[in-house]
Amino acid sequence: IMKKRNLFILIILCLFCLLTSCSEGVVDDSTVNNVETDTNRKIVYNVNYTIESNKVDDIKKEINKKVIEYNGYISNSTDNEKKAEYSYKIPTEKLNDFLDFIDSYDNKVIEKEIKSKDITSNYNSIEAQIEALEATKNTYMNMLKNEDITMSEVISINESIEEINQKLVYIHNQLASQNNIVDYSLVVIEYCITWEGTLLHSFNDVENEV
Repeated sequence: IMKKRNLFILIILCLFCLLTSCSEGVVDDSTVNNVETDTNRKIVYNVNYTIESNKVDDIKKEINKKVIEYNGYISNSTDNEKKAEYSYKIPTEKLNDFLDFIDSYDNKVIEKEIKSKDITSNYNSIEAQIEALEATKNTYMNMLKNEDITMSEVISINESIEEINQKLVYIHNQLASQNNIVDYSLVVIEYCITWEGTLLHSFNDVENEV
């Protein structure tokens, strides 16, 4: 009896491990909306969806409305009777909620992909460049306060300061661009019209018809 009991327990444990491993195996990063927002890292998120439905216009209107609700905007779009592609910029802090909303269309979402890129190193490098240029500029500014400075030195120093200012404008624009792609994530949705569950056309079909 003891042997049978031990064998029974062993079988139960094996089944439990098998079920656990199977449930973990079906989890895919692209289906779990776990975008990190409370972090010191600078991470860029790009998300791609394909939605198929015979009511694409209704879905598109609902999603566009949600974009506005989350203080996002449409950065680009192409639209025709057969197919449409919209690029949305969504505040990263609202990205998880926005993706959850799109996922609620369930079987109409046929493809989903989430990509992330850590740009922290590049971001810190830009900040270091700004700090170094500002320090050099302050040094030149202090040199101008010297009463014994000559006119030619004043001209030379001012030229150097102007050159630094131009570099600072360029680098600050780079930093602003980095902040934008971190603070606003890109979500691209391809809307495909179907009829009774069948895709009507692809872009290639449309091109062949022309």
